[in-house]
Amino acid sequence: MARGFTLIEAVVVIGLLAAVAGIGLFGSLGMYRASSLEDERDLLVSLLERARSHALANLHESSHGVCAEEDRYVVFRVPFIVEEESPRNSSIASDLSACIVFAARSATTSPAEITLMSGEASAVITINGEGAIGW
Repeated sequence: MARGFTLIEAVVVIGLLAAVAGIGLFGSLGMYRASSLEDERDLLVSLLERARSHALANLHESSHGVCAEEDRYVVFRVPFIVEEESPRNSSIASDLSACIVFAARSATTSPAEITLMSGEASAVITINGEGAIGW
């Protein structure tokens, strides 16, 4: 009786390993996209909360806000004086087309809903008229 594996057995095992690796790779790409979307959402919420807290504290006795530019987010005070810049993830689309401005001392603002999209996944950030931020 001969010992060892036949060529067919080796090909079948390699094929099964390749299929399992392919499924794992496909699944991990989806998790990476979801993680990137969550990171971008957390960054934008953090910047909005920072602008809101500066407005509530009446820092520099002015309103504060956040704008989204093509490659970055900008936290500013009125008149448009840049306080902080953070790079945007270019693979995440956003419908934030206007600046969100929080009024000094009250942090009131125009209600807004910001949608971030990555492939088929999306995340929504809502801001009500009183300046409360939800995600």
